[in-house]
Amino acid sequence: MSDCFSPPTSPQDTAAYLHALDPTVQYRDKHSLETCYEPLFFFRKHPAVEFHHPIDAPDSMFDRVILTEWAKPAMRGVLETISSHHSANLELTEFSLKDLKIFCNYQTPEFKPRFKLVCGTRNATCEGMRMNYIQAGQIFKEIVNASLGTPSSWDILIEDFQDLLQMLENPILEEAYLMRNHPALLALKLHSQFFMACYETLMRASLQSVFEVFKMLPYGMNDSSGHWKVRLEQHPYLWWMLHSQFTSYGDRNSEQCRYRRNYSCHKIHHLTKRTERFKWYSANDVDMLLYQYLPMSLPGLMRAMWDEGLLALFCLRLDELFTK
Repeated sequence: MSDCFSPPTSPQDTAAYLHALDPTVQYRDKHSLETCYEPLFFFRKHPAVEFHHPIDAPDSMFDRVILTEWAKPAMRGVLETISSHHSANLELTEFSLKDLKIFCNYQTPEFKPRFKLVCGTRNATCEGMRMNYIQAGQIFKEIVNASLGTPSSWDILIEDFQDLLQMLENPILEEAYLMRNHPALLALKLHSQFFMACYETLMRASLQSVFEVFKMLPYGMNDSSGHWKVRLEQHPYLWWMLHSQFTSYGDRNSEQCRYRRNYSCHKIHHLTKRTERFKWYSANDVDMLLYQYLPMSLPGLMRAMWDEGLLALFCLRLDELFTK
């Protein structure tokens, strides 16, 4: 143990000793309103994931552990740091959770912690750049572990975040854009805007490209995760949106996109006596329902459009969404 952390030898030293041990002040910058926290201390107090039961769900089939809203931009910031260094032909030296510092100002009205990697840089190599993404994925897993406290909760970790973790396990450098802009890291309130940006681009694409995109979407006829209509019919509100509106939907994946387009545009309805139970639903409740019942919908759409070369048509707009 170094001298600065030696046990106090007199009562007068006790306060200073305890102050030095406090992980919330060891890295405090007196010129900044932010305080730097050690990861394990921070995630025990502020978990980056939380358990969520869908509002009015009749069972636990779609209960999920999801990322908190503040964790999404913080994690994306790590991937942005990696990407920006790679763009400058640099890679980060080896890093792990102990090299992650968390900066937060509790005095602001919005809780917005920032993650910062404290490590060196060197000239980039293909293998080194891949390792940066692999190590980022390992950090994200450790963050989930520190937040959960129970390994069994991994079984219900939301599927889109699982998809991102799998991409980071075996990263393809040419797909760095897909990793740092993965929908799992997009704020829930922006899901509708994200989908509409994709949908509008699709409507301007060639019929052949649109057909290929629809063919690749998740929750199709032979998807082992279940058909999109069957999944939606498990919740009373999603069933009502599917069957009790002014339009009907077929089974094809193109209909899944049409449903989502109408769902995004008509979150708040004039409700009848039959549907009065839904009158307390907020826009956030409605977005969360669709997210938990079709969690791979946006990542699947983004991947399909990437494979068809359609993302380049609105990359700037997509980047703006992630920085809102």
